[in-house]
Amino acid sequence: MTLNEKIKLLAKKEKGWKLKDLHQAIQRVFGEKGVTYFTLSRTGKRPSQYRDRTLHQICSVLGITKEELFKGTDEEGGPIGEEGPLCAGSDFGRLCYSDNAYLEILTPPGEDPKRMRLILGPGGKTKLTKELPGRRKRLYVLEGHLDAYVGNAHYHLEKDASLTFDSELPCQFANEGGSFMRCLIDECRKENGGAHGKTSGG
Repeated sequence: MTLNEKIKLLAKKEKGWKLKDLHQAIQRVFGEKGVTYFTLSRTGKRPSQYRDRTLHQICSVLGITKEELFKGTDEEGGPIGEEGPLCAGSDFGRLCYSDNAYLEILTPPGEDPKRMRLILGPGGKTKLTKELPGRRKRLYVLEGHLDAYVGNAHYHLEKDASLTFDSELPCQFANEGGSFMRCLIDECRKENGGAHGKTSGG
């Protein structure tokens, strides 16, 4: 199986998507930095025909690791992309809150914006946290349901919903449903103030 075929298979299996739906999801999450449909449609058609950035975006939106993406393909075991060696599941650290709640760091230290993936099993939750002023967080739910407690507010977010808030607000996230929840968290410098707890989608 080629990597291109595996991408299409996982998009259908995990989300019920065609390739164009996967591309639209990438555009929603990554905006202008998202890969083009042309690049996505060609990715993995031939050996080593892919970029690490493209694979990162695909895996982030599908809520899978690079190891899961390459498993069962012609390139399983030691992929080398156009931008150099690619280590399967090469995240930059993990913070475990409990056996069924952890946060994966997806960007190198010092990179801004900082991207993370939060995974909560049924009943899983994070600790109450509060960051330094001057930064902002944006959540995007990939799968399941997320209960976000931000400041004095409570938000119930479903798949494809997003939430933006100032990082200095105390926050805690919980999965009060019966299936796994996966979401992306982007943290960046706050430029012009703005509303606390702005939601969309869902």
